[in-house]
Amino acid sequence: LYEEALALEPNYVAAHINLGVSLGNAEDYDGAISHFQTALRLNPSKTFVREKIEITLALKAMTHPLELTMRDLR
Repeated sequence: LYEEALALEPNYVAAHINLGVSLGNAEDYDGAISHFQTALRLNPSKTFVREKIEITLALKAMTHPLELTMRDLR
């Protein structure tokens, strides 16, 4: 559903956030982080998205500790 919304409107911030949440719930942490970063780039005033990125990075580190890279920490 969110992918369809983004296909129609790639700059739809809420769809990026919601897709990020869905991907995070499915343990696709890289995908989640990517969508959260896009949402934040499109709308920097959505500061709560930074928290979602931090939480997702923490979950990734706990479940896949060797996959965390310096790129993720930026």
